[in-house]
Amino acid sequence: MIYIIIFLFIFIFLLFLPVKFHIEFKFEESTIYFKISSSYLFGIFSPEIYPLDRKKNNKSSSKNPEVLKNIIKELKTIELLKYIWDRLDIEKLEIKKFIGSRNPYIISILYGLMWSFDGIIFNYILSLKDIEYMDIDIISNFEREELGIDFNCIIKIKMVYIINIWFKLIKSHKGGEKNVGTSNRRINEIYNE
Repeated sequence: MIYIIIFLFIFIFLLFLPVKFHIEFKFEESTIYFKISSSYLFGIFSPEIYPLDRKKNNKSSSKNPEVLKNIIKELKTIELLKYIWDRLDIEKLEIKKFIGSRNPYIISILYGLMWSFDGIIFNYILSLKDIEYMDIDIISNFEREELGIDFNCIIKIKMVYIINIWFKLIKSHKGGEKNVGTSNRRINEIYNE
C-alpha cells in the first residue's frame, strides 16, 4: 500500500513539473538556423528538433481539399492555439535585428519603422502575457550591407497541459465518420433471425 502512495505522489509531482522549450532562430543574409530544444525533469531529458532539416522528405498533401472539413480543422486549431497560449509562461524573449546599408537615409527610415512595428507588437504581447526577461535590439550598421535576425525564446508549460493538448490533437484528427458501418454490411440485411 505504501508503494502505491509513493508511486502516486511521484506521478503527480512529475505531472506538474514544467517543460521548458528553448526556441532559437538565426537568419544572416543567406543562412537560416532554427532549433527547438526542450528540457524536462531538471534537464535530464532534453531532446532537440531541427525543423529546417532538409534531409528529411516532406509528405505530399492531397490535391482535393474539402472546404468544410478544412474550415472545421482550422477552427479547432485556433481553439487549440488559444488553449496553449493561455497556459504557457514566457520566461525569456530576446530579439536582435541587424540592418545595414551605406545609405544613412534608408537605414534611418528602416530603423524607425522597425521600432514602431516592434513597439506595437510587443506592447500587445505584454498586455496579454507577463515576460520575465525581455530584450529587443535593433543594431544599425552604416559601413556594409547587412540583414539578420537573432531570436531566442524560452517557454514553460506544465506536463499536464501537454498531455491534454495531445488528447485534443488525437481527438480532432481521428479517422472515420460518425455514421459509417463496416465495409461488408448490406442495406437489406436481416438482423433478427
